[in-house]
Amino acid sequence: MRHLSLIALALATPLAAMSQTTVFSDNFTTDSSLGSEWYNMTNSSSVTTVLNPTAGQGLDLTNTAGSTGKTDEEFAKFAATPVTLATAGDYLSLTVNFNSFNVSGNTGGLLVGLYNTQGTVATGNLLATGTGGATADDTGYFGIMGFNTSAGTSTKFYSRQGGASDANELGYYSSMTANSFTQVGSSFAATGNGNLANSTAYTLIYTVTLGSGGTTNTFVIDQGATVVDSWSVTDASNTNNVFNELDFGDYGHNAAIDMNISSIQVVDDIQAVPEPSTIALSGIALAGLAIRRRWMRK
Repeated sequence: MRHLSLIALALATPLAAMSQTTVFSDNFTTDSSLGSEWYNMTNSSSVTTVLNPTAGQGLDLTNTAGSTGKTDEEFAKFAATPVTLATAGDYLSLTVNFNSFNVSGNTGGLLVGLYNTQGTVATGNLLATGTGGATADDTGYFGIMGFNTSAGTSTKFYSRQGGASDANELGYYSSMTANSFTQVGSSFAATGNGNLANSTAYTLIYTVTLGSGGTTNTFVIDQGATVVDSWSVTDASNTNNVFNELDFGDYGHNAAIDMNISSIQVVDDIQAVPEPSTIALSGIALAGLAIRRRWMRK
């Protein structure tokens, strides 16, 4: 009976436990939210960011009049120790709650990304068209997601290789240095875009999942319980699996866009590596079970 108890105990012990952890969160309710970890990245002096603690607003990305075709995004280091996706099934997920009073009818897109700072952390706001800044060597994944179907922007996702002398841009490929990024998967036509309405609360969930056949990037935009749009692409080369930086913003293609980020959160789910003693115990259990079955057949 003692042997059977040992077998039962070992078989009941998981070889790899999954544990979802909140890595970072911010609801932008106080000025301290904009500490040394949050910075604004633009490709024009006509776009800015301000903190507005009013409920439903938070971090306000402001495109001034005439800033057609301009990008405006916030980026931040979300973890002191980078999150590593090492085992198939590990994932990292970024959730952004946002709204805009002038997004309807615009033909632009949302910008989002998860990166590795490579140890060169930003210390101030950056102009996307500059080169050799703190974010120039960042690696990771990013996308531009078109909203609104009428003559809208197509949706594209990329892997960023970066380089010490590259452009500082993170979430928008047009301002990046050539050959510092590659497209993952195919573009999604603008005709398939969902439509975003003015002054409406939306949630973007961006998840990077490591798999045996590649790293999958999944993007979902929800309005409450309703899915407005979703996309999924897989990087078969598993190029990037270490992350400690995020960004989110907007690209106003035919008109200025003001975007409010009311809250943001990053969670991960990493499989714990089993202790050698656990592996050995499980092996003993399986061997013991096989012996017991053979004994019972005699």
